[in-house]
Amino acid sequence: MPFTENDVPRLPDGFTDAFTSRTVDADGLTLHAVTGGNGPALLLLPPGRSSGTAGAR
Repeated sequence: MPFTENDVPRLPDGFTDAFTSRTVDADGLTLHAVTGGNGPALLLLPPGRSSGTAGAR
């Protein structure tokens, strides 16, 4: 199911002038990506499943 900026409440005015919202299908998952702006890249990941080694001791 495509995800667009219309699905996100309370985006600031002008958001879609500076950024593009799209979905990326990867290995059975649909990821939401927002691209735009200036400066270094920033990748935000929500908390979730670990790689399996994060809890290993």
